Amino acid sequence: MRYIRFYLLAVGLWLLAVSGMAQTNVLRIESMNYPAGKTLSLPVVMENQSDITGVQFDISVPFELVADADGLLPITLSKTRAPYHQLVVRDRGTEWRGASGHGGVNYYHVYRVIVYSDKNDLLLDNKGSLVTLDIPLSPDADNGTVFPVYLLDKSVTLTDRQKQNVLTGQENGTLTIEEIPRPDLQPVDVTFEPSTV
Repeated sequence: MRYIRFYLLAVGLWLLAVSGMAQTNVLRIESMNYPAGKTLSLPVVMENQSDITGVQFDISVPFELVADADGLLPITLSKTRAPYHQLVVRDRGTEWRGASGHGGVNYYHVYRVIVYSDKNDLLLDNKGSLVTLDIPLSPDADNGTVFPVYLLDKSVTLTDRQKQNVLTGQENGTLTIEEIPRPDLQPVDVTFEPSTV
């Protein structure tokens, strides 16, 4: 009986040690509520326990990102997580999603995002926003409309120093159109009289 307890204890400790060594490396899109007609800053968050040197993913969003005068898409790389990295964004066209379950939008816009370092530098920290997408929301979207935002399957790569994909999970998010309540107070004729101090 004593040997059985010893073996059970040893196996339990071994299982605990093995489960503690498992690395969790997840890329996630934050779910957010935002008013129609505004530009939403949507963070893509990376939580990693492994050392990560580069990231690549395809993201599918319901509204087209508007390029600036230089042709750059409005995607910003976090300077706190990736101070030694570059960002490359490519428009990959559209994909059919079907309006049902997608806020009435049939076609989603797909963008490939690549974060890399020429010197194979590590991304800093182990949790937080990696990139932010500025997405213009349609002014015609109804209050309460939910738009899913997707990380496309088999497109997400979190690369370590040995150039191995160490991704363990990815999570899609949603954009929900939410009307912002107006304040109860409304200004009326405001007057003031100058005074000397």
